[in-house]
Amino acid sequence: MKLNQNFFIALATAAFFIGSVSILSSCVKERDFDTYAAEDASYAMWIYDDAINILNEASRLKTGDNLILYKTTGYCSEVVNQPGRIIVSFGSSDCLCNDGRNRRGKIIVEFQGNYADSGQAHFITFEDYFVDNNEVNGSETVTFMGRNDANQPYFTVSVDGILDIDDSLGSLTYNAELERTWLTGSETIQYEDDNFEITGKGQGVNIYGNNYAFNTKESVHKPTNLMCRYFTKGILEVQPQGRTFRSIDFGNGNCDKTATVTIDGKQHNMILK
Repeated sequence: MKLNQNFFIALATAAFFIGSVSILSSCVKERDFDTYAAEDASYAMWIYDDAINILNEASRLKTGDNLILYKTTGYCSEVVNQPGRIIVSFGSSDCLCNDGRNRRGKIIVEFQGNYADSGQAHFITFEDYFVDNNEVNGSETVTFMGRNDANQPYFTVSVDGILDIDDSLGSLTYNAELERTWLTGSETIQYEDDNFEITGKGQGVNIYGNNYAFNTKESVHKPTNLMCRYFTKGILEVQPQGRTFRSIDFGNGNCDKTATVTIDGKQHNMILK
């Protein structure tokens, strides 16, 4: 039986097409340029570090005072400062702070002795606390370790955190062991000259259910600027499970909402939350 020549032509064409699609699919599958894990890790680090800043300010205030550094519209924040316990309440409705973020709920810290005593652990928890409608849960332990060789106060920070992200597929877990150093401003009463750096590592599960790990390649900086709501300097390395290694560069010290994520040698812009 003699087959039609057109049949072989059609068969060859189909085989070429299927092969081309397989190769293209393989290439697309290997592409790795999303910044989700980088965004999640950096945002969680910022949220839990921010709570420490808020409590540090509250420790200098009296019961009934309102925050100054985190000044709010209508002064809707309130401090309760008791022996061994400080509560910062932003109320039950969104409270717009001067860094442009809405907060509600309470941050609570419990401790023994004086708030600033060397070696004393501060245990931080949250009660219906939200930042921009993202619920902050879990706990932090912050311990003042004294002063380093440069005479700067430094702290160890252990975080066991869960963020319920608004309008997302689920929660973000964040577990970290960090060191927080008070670089400048510890000797003055002004807030504007305060500058902190963070080093350390951790791991968690992002909002898509994927594991990730992170490490500070270069110390991450958070100035206590009255209007700054982002990390401004440093490099954070993030390794998502089954994905390519990411490196996040927060910039050269300027307060802006952009960072650069490097994946497979290619740079991508990232908007910080």
